Formats: sequence, structure tokens, C-alpha cells
Amino acid sequence: NPHGVFLVAEDDGQIVGFLYADSDDLDRQFAHTWACIMYVVVAPEARGRGIAQNLYDGCEKRLRELGVTDVYSFASVAGDGAIVKFFEKQGFARGHEYVWMDKKL
Repeated sequence: NPHGVFLVAEDDGQIVGFLYADSDDLDRQFAHTWACIMYVVVAPEARGRGIAQNLYDGCEKRLRELGVTDVYSFASVAGDGAIVKFFEKQGFARGHEYVWMDKKL
């Protein structure tokens, strides 16, 4: 995907995390070029070592190279809230809050 960024973190040959961002949003035509960070995943045993930060820094650099001017993401408030804190550390502000709704068919 020429509009996406997919980065993988490895430790001793083992994948310990990944990040995926996509700027190909056909539903929204903004004045700026936007990208959405879809996934930031770090294996539980590898957390606290700066892996997510390295993935994010590499992603932001690549998005700038693609001409992206604004970035957004969705972060679950479930659990310990670590992903929300991570994004706030990167300068993200809380936006709209949603409630997950589902139905078993």
C-alpha cells in the first residue's frame, strides 16, 4: 500500500511488535492529508523497553515523507489505559469518546 506505513519490531529474530498507519481514507476529503494509526501492538513481555516509541517515531517520519500533515487514532480506554497514555505522550488530545456496541447473531 503506497499510502500506508507498516513497521515491525524484532528482538533476537522474534517479532515483538508492529505499527500500521494508513493515509488512504476515501471516505473523508480533508483540506490536509490525514493518516490513521490503525494498530500499535507490543507483546506484553516486551513492553516498557521503548519499542512502541521507536515504532511511532519511525511511522511519524515516514508519514511526513508521504506528505501527511495530520494524524489520528483510536485508543481503547479498557484495561490499564496504557495506549491512551502513550498517545497523549505523543501530543495527541482526547477527541470524541465512543461506546463499543455489539450484538451476537
